[in-house]
Amino acid sequence: MKKTLIVLGAGASKDFCDAFPTGAQLFADIDRHFRTAPYEVQAPGVEEPVGQGEKHYLSSMIGVLRSVLKPEVLDENVVLAIENQVFKAHRVFEYNHLRGDSGNYPSVDYFIAQALSDGRLSPTAGQMLKMSIAYLIKGAEEAVHYRDSKKRIDPDNWIRRLCLELYKLNLDEVRDKLRVFNFNYDRAFEQYFTKYMTGYGGTHASVLPNIHHHVYGSIGSLQDIPFDGKNDNVELMKGTYPCIRLMFDERRTPLPDVSDFQVVHFLGFGYDPENLKVLGLPTTPTSTLTGTGYNMPHDDRVRLKWESRIQVWAEEPGCKAYVEKVLVPDLIS
Repeated sequence: MKKTLIVLGAGASKDFCDAFPTGAQLFADIDRHFRTAPYEVQAPGVEEPVGQGEKHYLSSMIGVLRSVLKPEVLDENVVLAIENQVFKAHRVFEYNHLRGDSGNYPSVDYFIAQALSDGRLSPTAGQMLKMSIAYLIKGAEEAVHYRDSKKRIDPDNWIRRLCLELYKLNLDEVRDKLRVFNFNYDRAFEQYFTKYMTGYGGTHASVLPNIHHHVYGSIGSLQDIPFDGKNDNVELMKGTYPCIRLMFDERRTPLPDVSDFQVVHFLGFGYDPENLKVLGLPTTPTSTLTGTGYNMPHDDRVRLKWESRIQVWAEEPGCKAYVEKVLVPDLIS
């Protein structure tokens, strides 16, 4: 087995189950929730001045934020600032997308980090946005669990295909020569890697802590925040957003050194330049870097190969097809 690094982006979770949002969908969902206006409810039989009634929110997410965070955090000015900045970023993306330019959309964590850095958003706003991400991701996990609880057999997917091949390999080799760097906040990979490996028998599931690393954290460990936990559980949600790290966050856990790895595979990755820097990719001429492209324009594929030596697979865009036709042959060669 070659020394292999697998890099997971939002598209990998989306490919596993459509319930998981892409970066663009996260922006759209957060935009929608924050533009849901609050309404006021007067206590029955009590006459109160306008503006003094109890506030309720049409958005379920804003309601959970209000319960999880301190009441003074959910300040109307902060909500308005978030609404304005997210709205602008989302509209810029839509404009670029209509022009056929799909490569200029920033990741959510990059947007928040930049907005905090240049003062467009306050630290309180950053806290609220991290909580918003946690709420939406947790809801997606809950949806995946519900889907699987209604079916006797999980739908065929790239994680299952990868696990089937890894199970055939020597356990010590997998532990020593495979690393998975996950840019997603969800825990789909660890949840189903453990499930499938345990189902195949043996002890291969035990390698997960050695090989798998969340680059920017996650919404918590599966022990503390169960995969089937509900995002309207206020006590549960209190433990999710503090685990999320943003781009440029100095508290981010350093990644293992992979500079001498022979093969790098990108699944559902957006190839953001800042995220590529974080990885510390192999620089040896003999190393190969390939990945999915999800209909990436030809010019962008050429630019990426020229600048970063990454060869984007131009055939079927799905992760399952890529794992079967590109990644697995590499593992067993």
